[in-house]
Amino acid sequence: MRIISCCEYVSFVEICAVFIIANSGRGPGILMTQYFPIFNRVAAALLGGYGFTWGFCALGIAAFAALGVSFHEAETGVMLVAFLLFLGLFLWTFAAKSMVKVWSVLAGGAVLMTGAALAIQHLLVG
Repeated sequence: MRIISCCEYVSFVEICAVFIIANSGRGPGILMTQYFPIFNRVAAALLGGYGFTWGFCALGIAAFAALGVSFHEAETGVMLVAFLLFLGLFLWTFAAKSMVKVWSVLAGGAVLMTGAALAIQHLLVG
């Protein structure tokens, strides 16, 4: 095996080839098994938390508008609460034991709240 000095150029393809050869025959690569749980939690915290918070904001603003609150007051109030909600969801994602539960709550809540917000908006408009 050739030792690479710090002054030599090493291409990305060479690094990938060494990684594939080193992990061949042992199942999934070592990077996949080490970093997938971290990547999964970060993706759930950022993407899932954003989707859930967006659904919450859409539902809250639509519900307050249906109750007669002006749009801008509803928007301001819901956005203040949404900041705290996103922070709580972000922290909960890293504290939870089951990622299946995390993804189902975040994705399911986002879909349900967005659907309810759309239904309220259609009732208000038409």
